[in-house]
Amino acid sequence: MTTAPKLSSPTVTTVVLDVRGLTPPEPMQRVLEMLARLPAGATLVVHLHREPLFLYPMIAADGWSHSSRQLAPDHWEIGIWRREDGDET
Repeated sequence: MTTAPKLSSPTVTTVVLDVRGLTPPEPMQRVLEMLARLPAGATLVVHLHREPLFLYPMIAADGWSHSSRQLAPDHWEIGIWRREDGDET
């Protein structure tokens, strides 16, 4: 099991992306574009209007881990970071 990086740590760069209100497939496209440009060691925090179930296997296959939580009925927060060797997801 993977533990999400502590976002309060001064060594962790956090990039926030809010794609709530966009229609599919734009939220997924924007997340994937941002991951391609994410600095090494950074965490992407994405705000969406629903849980991105189709995104999870795509990013896992590319070596990313994630943590998600529902903040409201139409607000999900997903943290995405580069998986270290040995981490599962």
